[in-house]
Amino acid sequence: MTSGSPQFTPASATAGGDLRGWVVLPNHYHLVARVDLIAFSARIARLHNGKSTQWNREDQTPGRKVWHRFADRRIRNDRHYFAALNYVHANAAHHGLVERSDEWRWISLANYRDEVGLETLEAWTCEYPIERFGEGWDV
Repeated sequence: MTSGSPQFTPASATAGGDLRGWVVLPNHYHLVARVDLIAFSARIARLHNGKSTQWNREDQTPGRKVWHRFADRRIRNDRHYFAALNYVHANAAHHGLVERSDEWRWISLANYRDEVGLETLEAWTCEYPIERFGEGWDV
């Protein structure tokens, strides 16, 4: 990743990494982060286990599968990084939850808009398109 890319680290010390971009949707989420994969995977497993146990208890549905999978993708270069970031930021609109991604509340897009500006975000969208990026990941 380019050293000039914005870094947002709201919980980097406790999450075991450097959170770069995120979106939380009603039935899934996406993160772009620099992490120690082993430590991060263990933390995600604890989060998913704890939350699914809690929600199953609340809904009186023991054994129901809440989190279906955790998948990681290693970012290979700047092009991949910015395409992944664009994909994450376009996801709420992609799923029809909002018309424009900046209307979604649970997304890092506003952080980037404030940090790098709208013109830079638009340039990233053109330079690093996402036509088929992530195809089949969250269907």
